[in-house]
Amino acid sequence: MNGRLNAGARPWYREPWPWLLMLGPAVVIVAGFVTAYLAVVSNDGLVEDDYYKQGLTVNQRTARDQRAAELGIAAELVLGAGGERIRAVLRGSEGFRLPAALSLRIAHPTRPGFDQKVLLRAEGGGSMRAR
Repeated sequence: MNGRLNAGARPWYREPWPWLLMLGPAVVIVAGFVTAYLAVVSNDGLVEDDYYKQGLTVNQRTARDQRAAELGIAAELVLGAGGERIRAVLRGSEGFRLPAALSLRIAHPTRPGFDQKVLLRAEGGGSMRAR
């Protein structure tokens, strides 16, 4: 014997099997780092910091809805093409006067950064419009 075990064998790094076996754990490690990065930099809008304050807000909304029902006030919102225009048609009981302008708050359910405030102006006939 001349000191060589297998003269025709290639080094391990030139074989495809070790690389194929290492590919799975490598992908999992990269996916773990990506997941950790996304968890750190993204805002989880579903988690509320102040539950008591959120509960008070729900009570205020309920009280407003009940008061509007007592007054017989109802509204229908219609979005224009591409969502660039909005029209509100308001109906109310006898003696209900339409204000000259209304502030409409459009709230995204999970991302407060997407919330919008729109000023609706009266057009007549119970209709209000804004861009």
